[in-house]
Amino acid sequence: MAGEVDVAVAVCFVAGSATVGAPLGTYLLRIMPIRLLAGVFSLVMLATAVHLVAGDAEAPGRGELTVGTVVALVAVGVLAGTLSGLPGVGGGGVIVPATGMLLGFSQHQAQGTSLLAIVFTATAGTIVNLRNQRVRLVDGLLAGVGGVAGSLAGSRLALGVVGRSLSIVFGFLVLLVAVRSFYVALRP
Repeated sequence: MAGEVDVAVAVCFVAGSATVGAPLGTYLLRIMPIRLLAGVFSLVMLATAVHLVAGDAEAPGRGELTVGTVVALVAVGVLAGTLSGLPGVGGGGVIVPATGMLLGFSQHQAQGTSLLAIVFTATAGTIVNLRNQRVRLVDGLLAGVGGVAGSLAGSRLALGVVGRSLSIVFGFLVLLVAVRSFYVALRP
C-alpha cells in the first residue's frame, strides 16, 4: 500500500501494543474465562463495525502529531495489543477506526498503517505465547504463510476500491467477527 502507511503513527501504536498491550493480553488470556473474553471482544468489534459502516466518508489525513495525540495513539496501541493478545485478533479492528477518528485518516491510510503496526504487535504476543507453551508452531507458520499471501493480495485489491466502499466492506467483516464472538460468549 505504497503511500498509504504513516510510519510515525505506526510507531506510536507499536509503542503501546507490542510493549504493554500484547503481553498484558496474553496474561489476561490465562486468567479470564473464555466466555467473558468473547463477550468483551464482541462488544469492541460491534462498536468498531458500527463506526466503519456508519462513519464519515473520506478524511483529509493527519496534521502535526501533538503530545496529546501521541499519548492517545499509544493508549489505542495498548488496547489493540491487549485485544490482540487475548483472542489473537483485534489489532486492526481497533487501530483502523482509531486512525480515522483521532487523525482523520482515509480508510486506505488507516489499513496500511495498521498492517505495519500489527507485524510488531503479533510478534510480541507470539513470543509471550511461545514462552507459555500456547503456540502450535507448525499450524501458526502455515497460517502465517497464508496470511502473508492474503495480505499482499488484499492490499493490492484494496488500492483499487473507493475508500468509503472499503470502509463498509471492512465494517461488515468486523461485524461478522462480532456476531461469532457473541455466539461463543452465549453458547452453553
